[in-house]
Amino acid sequence: MLKKMLVTALISVMSVLVFLIIPLVPLRAFADVITLRADKWYPYNGEPNSEKPGYIIEITDYIFKKAGHQIDYKILNWARTCKEVESGKWNGAIGGSYRENPGCIFSEEELGIMRNTFYIKKGSTTWRYEGIESLKLVKVGIIKDYSYGSEELNEYFKKGQAPFVQVLYGDNPLESNIKKLLLGRIDVVIEDKSVFEAMAHKMGVLRDVEIAGTLPTDKTNYIFIAFSQNNPKSKEYANLITEGVREMRANGKLKEILNTYGLEDWK
Repeated sequence: MLKKMLVTALISVMSVLVFLIIPLVPLRAFADVITLRADKWYPYNGEPNSEKPGYIIEITDYIFKKAGHQIDYKILNWARTCKEVESGKWNGAIGGSYRENPGCIFSEEELGIMRNTFYIKKGSTTWRYEGIESLKLVKVGIIKDYSYGSEELNEYFKKGQAPFVQVLYGDNPLESNIKKLLLGRIDVVIEDKSVFEAMAHKMGVLRDVEIAGTLPTDKTNYIFIAFSQNNPKSKEYANLITEGVREMRANGKLKEILNTYGLEDWK
């Protein structure tokens, strides 16, 4: 009789424990570690685990944490990022676009708009961008495997030969291009306006450069996290971004994050 009573008591205790634990299971069981990769492209994405890792990182981290997930963000060469996201090794490429990542899955809400801009050393030349023909008069510094906003321009850079097109790659190609510009080793650098000016400001040389033209923008210049088509959860992740950005725009959280980077809503 005593044994039966002990067994009954034990079953009761276990039932209570199960009842208490069950509410915790779904969050842990369905929490994902979402792997995101890209080269540094500040202010969109910067140094991982820093005070200001980039506004896209902060937005994404906020959205996914609210959904019970966490992000794993690391720096990786852009060409390799695109290739490995496409294969499914990583979940998403930060700063992806329709043009650069045509096989990927995107949210309905973009995370910024790329504005490709030409920069020259202040006072060094009267050159201004007036189409492809004008590029044949100068040495342009670009970054390997980047898209620059138009098929015509990308094709020119792809086929262009030194010294008129100088291609850099590595850990800090933009910083290197700015240094080359100021030393007179190249005449022009093309880069997204926010990215170039953030880097020039960090280097203390923003006053030493000036704008020599800006390319028009369209939907192919929208910036996203490009999610791998080889991951069955990519549509779910993209939908979380869509809903999250809309919510953050409505409740003021988006503006709050952008303000810390000196930026305004791209809408």
